[in-house]
Amino acid sequence: ELVLTGLGKLAATLVPIVTIAVGMKMDMRTIGANFKATSVILAVKMVIVPLVVLVVIKLFVTDMSPAFAVAFIESSMPPMTMIAVFAMRYGLDTDLAISAIALGVVASLAVVPALYFLL
Repeated sequence: ELVLTGLGKLAATLVPIVTIAVGMKMDMRTIGANFKATSVILAVKMVIVPLVVLVVIKLFVTDMSPAFAVAFIESSMPPMTMIAVFAMRYGLDTDLAISAIALGVVASLAVVPALYFLL
């Protein structure tokens, strides 16, 4: 139990460390430079995919339970901070990943409530 408690406390530090690392890599100029590509990514991730999920739910589910509503709302959430870590680790476009995170959080303030009203 002592080992699990220690591992739990160590795991709790992951989110703050990743958030700080992503924040340190963020540059407003790269967000502007990647705006078109980021907009396409976010449109697919936060609008098109959730609408497809909603169509599938409406076609195959007769009773909209809270679990299906949660699945729909979760599908519209912005990209997570771990995509920047994966981009850094595997030599992908880190600036694009960070731009998607930053703009995704801002866009989610409008997109998630709008999609919620489609339920």
